[in-house]
Order: sequence, then structure tokens, then C-alpha cells
Amino acid sequence: RALCEEFASHFTAQKWKPKMVASLNAINQGMKDKLREYAERFPKRLSK
Repeated sequence: RALCEEFASHFTAQKWKPKMVASLNAINQGMKDKLREYAERFPKRLSK
């Protein structure tokens, strides 16, 4: 059972991590955006 969980967690993490990092790096603050509005986009992007 432990081997199965280790295997699944290893490959699951490898699968979504690059996509998540690229997605977060794509969030930009617009010229008229307040810092709070900009910061609120991160959790929204992570929940997708």
C-alpha cells in the first residue's frame, strides 16, 4: 500500500507542477489593477 501511494504521489506531482508554475507566472498586474486585485488572482488560478 505504501509503495502504491508513493508511486501515485510522485507521478501526480510531476504531472501538474509545471502547468501550475507556468499558469501562475502568466498572471500579470495591469496598469490600473490594485495590488489586492492582483494578489487575489493567485488562489483563483490554483483552484482551477
